[in-house]
Amino acid sequence: MQTEHVERNTLLAADNDTTEIEMGRSVAKKESAGAESTLSPAPTQTAVAKPAEKAKTLSATEQTFLDDYKKRRAEAPPVPYIELVEVTPGKFVGHSTHPAGDAIAVAAILTTTGTTSADFASQMQNDIANAVSHGGGADLALVAVNAALAGLTGIAPKDEAEAMLGAQMVAAHAVAMDMLRRTTKSTDGQTRERYSNLAIKFMRTYAMQLEALDRHRGRGRQVVRVEHVHVHEGGQAIVGNVNGKGAGGGS
Repeated sequence: MQTEHVERNTLLAADNDTTEIEMGRSVAKKESAGAESTLSPAPTQTAVAKPAEKAKTLSATEQTFLDDYKKRRAEAPPVPYIELVEVTPGKFVGHSTHPAGDAIAVAAILTTTGTTSADFASQMQNDIANAVSHGGGADLALVAVNAALAGLTGIAPKDEAEAMLGAQMVAAHAVAMDMLRRTTKSTDGQTRERYSNLAIKFMRTYAMQLEALDRHRGRGRQVVRVEHVHVHEGGQAIVGNVNGKGAGGGS
């Protein structure tokens, strides 16, 4: 599929090998008449009305759980979200959106990527989209990209360096899960072993990336090394466990 970039305001285009998300508009076109666009949305289904369900009385625990969730959601930062829109027959654009308006949508993606640069944010989105989109049609690709952006929002990068590391983390997680999926679906022993080994490598990579982020933020394990101990006349140096009780049981 060929893609045509028409203006700098929208966020998604895809071809056979890559997915592009920009702080600009990209339009995907059908290669020829009758060819289905890989960005085509799922067929519309007729909604079937369901009978109204009787409201359930929540227990105190359930109500507290629900209230905590509502509070957490209200306090959470806006999450970047990309939706696909058919502008003309055969042409689709994906763009960042937010119920509160375009300004919040743009601020959300800039904040999520820890930057004030539209170019950097666009590149990060492209990188994430290409890393987590493993086929399965436009709908599944959009879900994967939006999920990855939500994951990056949760990491909350404070600058571009943390954003790059965070993008690698969500990509490593996506690949690890894909390798696990391939492992469970494979019926060949050697193939299963190969995929499971790759999954383990990416899971270890994710763990190391998380440790690197913690160290960068000053939350890593700290070790205090004592190089020299000086004991002056009349003093004592004790090596080992020390408790606060004296010989007579007093403190």
